[in-house]
Amino acid sequence: MYEPTANDSLWFMQQFSMDHIIMTSGYYADKAMTIPHGKFTYYRYSNGFKHVKYDFEKRKYDTTTFDAGNYVSKTGYFVNGKRTGKWLVYNGYGKLDEVCFYRDDELSGPARYYSDDGKQILEEGFLKGNLRDGDWNYYSPKGALIGTIRYYKGDRQGIKSRLNSKTLSVRNGMPDYDLPAYLAGALRGRKLTYFRDCSPIYLIRLNKDGKLTRPETLRSGCNIELDVAIGEILMNAPAWDAATRDRQAVEATAVIFLKVYFDADKKPHVSFHTNSPDDNIILLSKEF
Repeated sequence: MYEPTANDSLWFMQQFSMDHIIMTSGYYADKAMTIPHGKFTYYRYSNGFKHVKYDFEKRKYDTTTFDAGNYVSKTGYFVNGKRTGKWLVYNGYGKLDEVCFYRDDELSGPARYYSDDGKQILEEGFLKGNLRDGDWNYYSPKGALIGTIRYYKGDRQGIKSRLNSKTLSVRNGMPDYDLPAYLAGALRGRKLTYFRDCSPIYLIRLNKDGKLTRPETLRSGCNIELDVAIGEILMNAPAWDAATRDRQAVEATAVIFLKVYFDADKKPHVSFHTNSPDDNIILLSKEF
């Protein structure tokens, strides 16, 4: 359905499915509707779906069922046919997932990515020409700034921690073995059925004896099969050095930045982003 606006030269359009469910609404500069110009809203209809997470303590999948409904998937503005300015992107159940900016139809400007409930920022930084550029900050589920990755034209240049060790008063808490090599070797012994390169970020709790427990995926980019496999491998990995505060062993949380890729033979490889584990494992007190 389309009609001219009352006090402007624009044409307002609404597109519906065969079941009369709205799919798109927006404005065009011409009656032929070839030049989008103005605010657009896109919708995604769901027949109902299941969001699956893995509970490592119970060793079972937890499934949240979402009812059928028509959700906004993204909204923003076009200027003379090109995406311009602020755009909002929502996940499959209508929660804010991403805020980004466009210039001449290219991602350019600040960007933020949110947790599943749309409440907590997990990543934020700048995009230029559709690529990450400059410093990107990463946050814990409780909002603590845990680290910064520097990008140049989409390529990672390094990782650094922004946490104040004097404030957190947590030290040590690192593996005394090659963690990426250990993960890669263990993954090769698993029968994976889905293969996708990714740069996941995991959070795991470190007991006073250096044992790893209760892993959690902060940012996957992979798939739940691989996340579960890595989480189980971490829980069965050799103990790390214990975290300490005032020379006493304490419970802590470690955030691990990894790169996972598969070669032509579907053999998994795991690495850190830089050569230093200290750049890729950021230790937090359990409060964070």
